[in-house]
Amino acid sequence: MPHGKVRFAVAGTPEYFRRHAPPKHPRNLLGHDCVAYRFPTQDKPYAWEFEKDGQTLEIGVNARASVDDMDVLHDLVLHCGGLGYLYHQQIREQVADGRLTLVLEDWLPQKSGFFLYYPRIRNPSFGFRAFLDFLREKNSRPDSPSQPA
Repeated sequence: MPHGKVRFAVAGTPEYFRRHAPPKHPRNLLGHDCVAYRFPTQDKPYAWEFEKDGQTLEIGVNARASVDDMDVLHDLVLHCGGLGYLYHQQIREQVADGRLTLVLEDWLPQKSGFFLYYPRIRNPSFGFRAFLDFLREKNSRPDSPSQPA
């Protein structure tokens, strides 16, 4: 069951940007304090992905912290821990109310969204059917995360 596309964002607090000039190019991130995400099954943090005019870059940022939970990463960035590479949907309220500022927006690609794989079940339980119906209904809403903002 596909869940559309997801957008990523590089964000920091206005307080952070009062002390540091916003990066103009992804390579400028190497001079910034960043909070990195590390998949629990990986030894090193996820490289931030960028794309513009056919050019793709992966930047292994200088992370002052590396976490394996996107909510913790979000909290660290929100409390002035540096810049973070987050799901746009995850931070849209903080961007709208000015608590977070986006940078490098023209470099951020959209990626395949989330998928739910499950075996074809002849007689699924009521709970499983209700869960699938909920996901299908949520995915079809105009304000759904699958719809690019």
